[in-house]
Amino acid sequence: MDYEIKSANSQIQNISAIKKYEDFNQQSILELLNVADMAINRTYLPECVNCQIEKLGRDENGQLPHDFKSRTKLFQLKRFVYNPEENIMEKLKTFFLSLYHLPLDPSVFIIIKNKTPRGKRVLGNYKAGEFSLHIGLRTESVEGSSNLQKMLKDSFCGTFLGSDLIETHIDQLDLQGDIKNLVCVSAMPSVKKDTDDETAKIGLEQFVDVMRSKNYTAVLIASPVTSEIIQQRKRDLENLYTRLSVNRKQTLQFGESESKSVSEGISDSTGVSSTTGKSFTETKSQGHSSTFGGGTSESYSYNSGSSSSVDGSSSSSGSGSSNSTSSNWSESDTWGVSHSTGTSETTGTNKNHSLSVTKGTTQGTSKSYSIECENKNVSDMMKKIDDTLKHISESEAFGLWECAAYFTAGNTFDAMFAANNYRALVLGDSSAIANSYVNRWEFINTPPDYLHNENERQNFMKQQLANKLYINELFSYVIYGMHPHLTRREGGYYGNEQLFSSIMPTHAVSGRDLPYFLALPLKSVPGVVVDSIAAFERSVYTKSHADKNDENKKGFRLGAIYHMGQVETESEVKLSLDKLCSHTFISGSTGSGKSNTMSVILQGLIKNEVDFLIVEPAKGEYKQDFHRVKQKNQTEPINIFTTNPLCERLLHLNPFRFHQGIHVLEHIDRLLNIFGSCWELTAAMPAILKRSVEQAYENIGWDLGNSYFMGPGKAQYPTFATIVKELRNVINSSDYSKEAKGNYTGALVTRVESLASGILRQIFCAEEDISYEILFDSRTIVDLSRLGSPETKTLIMGVLVMLLSEYRMA
Repeated sequence: MDYEIKSANSQIQNISAIKKYEDFNQQSILELLNVADMAINRTYLPECVNCQIEKLGRDENGQLPHDFKSRTKLFQLKRFVYNPEENIMEKLKTFFLSLYHLPLDPSVFIIIKNKTPRGKRVLGNYKAGEFSLHIGLRTESVEGSSNLQKMLKDSFCGTFLGSDLIETHIDQLDLQGDIKNLVCVSAMPSVKKDTDDETAKIGLEQFVDVMRSKNYTAVLIASPVTSEIIQQRKRDLENLYTRLSVNRKQTLQFGESESKSVSEGISDSTGVSSTTGKSFTETKSQGHSSTFGGGTSESYSYNSGSSSSVDGSSSSSGSGSSNSTSSNWSESDTWGVSHSTGTSETTGTNKNHSLSVTKGTTQGTSKSYSIECENKNVSDMMKKIDDTLKHISESEAFGLWECAAYFTAGNTFDAMFAANNYRALVLGDSSAIANSYVNRWEFINTPPDYLHNENERQNFMKQQLANKLYINELFSYVIYGMHPHLTRREGGYYGNEQLFSSIMPTHAVSGRDLPYFLALPLKSVPGVVVDSIAAFERSVYTKSHADKNDENKKGFRLGAIYHMGQVETESEVKLSLDKLCSHTFISGSTGSGKSNTMSVILQGLIKNEVDFLIVEPAKGEYKQDFHRVKQKNQTEPINIFTTNPLCERLLHLNPFRFHQGIHVLEHIDRLLNIFGSCWELTAAMPAILKRSVEQAYENIGWDLGNSYFMGPGKAQYPTFATIVKELRNVINSSDYSKEAKGNYTGALVTRVESLASGILRQIFCAEEDISYEILFDSRTIVDLSRLGSPETKTLIMGVLVMLLSEYRMA
């Protein structure tokens, strides 16, 4: 229990330490968060309505100078053409990127103006509505602005081929009126994904359709940010991130440990030692020593003394000296011999046994505390800084633009309605990287009820005038393609340093997302035609281009390449007459110009005196367009044959007639093949039809084996009327059942009989056919457009092709 109390007290002390540490840094963290919030979310933007505005330079009459106005260049978009197979936003990104970092740092803006119809048609004073969309740019000086104006048009029309920009001027829009309100949208545009995770195609037409019944003016402005400012912003955010990271997490660790150890040991040791030794020593020694010496000594001494005694006292004195001299010498001779012999033998045994047993017990208690505190405000802000740095890194490649949209209308409600609809249009899946803001400036012309005395009313009138001038000054910035430059009355502070004192009501938008901010309509709206046109190859290459000898051959100009709604005059297409000997296929949708192309080809053939045969199964327009054309001799008119004798000459064409030099059986096979293509022949029908045709030729007088007409006079040929008789004979003489005979009669006889009656009898069963020379060796038009049966049209066209082939072979 005591330990638990101590642990709880320890935790309280730890938390208190953290609290004390937080209190110590709280003020610094709040200041950093405030700075980061202003840099990323631009939290100062709601203060724009209370900011002071930097006034534009005006003359003594209060007018903007001509030099100021001349820096704004404007185009009206009349036609917008794009390829639906291409990514329209990527194309717009390319266009805006081409205008980035140009000399004079031009701003790009779009002006949308809408006026609703006024009056009533029944009163005769109806005035149509007006809608216009303009693209412009604003430069820092007049010099070079004309070149940039041309560059904008060339870049736009080059990116969106076929589009039409008309040069205009800002004064022609009549925007400087009585401005009573202005609403600004500061938002971060981004791409939108649909449910299939594909990019949603959203154009400006959605905004235009919502606002079609409102009078309003919208100005969308994008000003470029220089590379130096981009790098400075990046460094500032990185420094903020570093300073915030220190305060992101705080960790405190505390530990307590107790231990107790008990040890017991037993040791047993036994040793046995045994040694046996044996030693023998023998020593012999012999020596001799002799000494001989001598010496002399001489000594001399002298002594003297006296004594006295007085009154019982005595004294004595004495002195002496001695001198001694001594001399000694000696000589010694010593020698010796020693001999020693020893033997030693030792044997030993040593045994040692040791036993040790140790027992120990250790008990301990250890507790540690780790307290981690994460500042969520700091973590979230650091994540936003990461996202913003990524956004800036993209901007280094695609550019960075300061963007805002401005709206004014007849009343504040309509202006706010337009602003909110536009904001909803541009916000996407990644727009949460920064907050969006809507600022509103409006002119209040009704004094409050509490103003009773004259002084208060006069003061209100002065404020009202200042407010009106303020809004007009804001709008003067906007219509000339500039963001208003505002000064905060009380800027943000970090320490003693004032931050973000001069501001613009904008958000920084990457060039990748700019097309979603400066959007264009993807469908036609009143005043702007939008076409989505497929792109085709623009280089027509034939082998004749590589052959210089073909340059002098006959040919004609077909036209020029038509690409994305415009004619490319430098891409001229010529056709050689020799190339028309092969098959030529002309295709296209309705109204694309197939008939017109064919007419140009025919005109080229006529110019080069070439004969032709036209078979017209559908419209019948060629006989009307070329009925005045003459033959090559320029005397006879063109041959026109129709299936209606009231229009032109009636076509006479016997399918069973063939040119001399063609074998009759060969012709029969080709003809039956055409019948099989036009009619559905099943079971024994092809055999019955073939036998009937062969009998028809034989009965007239043809020797089928030798392909020779044996009758009198010129060769004769069967017709569909002859074939009907032979079909009945062949079917009736066959061994088929009665039911089968009835089926074959109904399927074959009835069908062939329809070609031998009515107007078709005059076409297929005439006594005289049109000669092959008229059909195939002159200028002839065969019009089949009046026929109602597709099978009959197919039959006639097949027969004409067959006869032409046989005529050329023969």
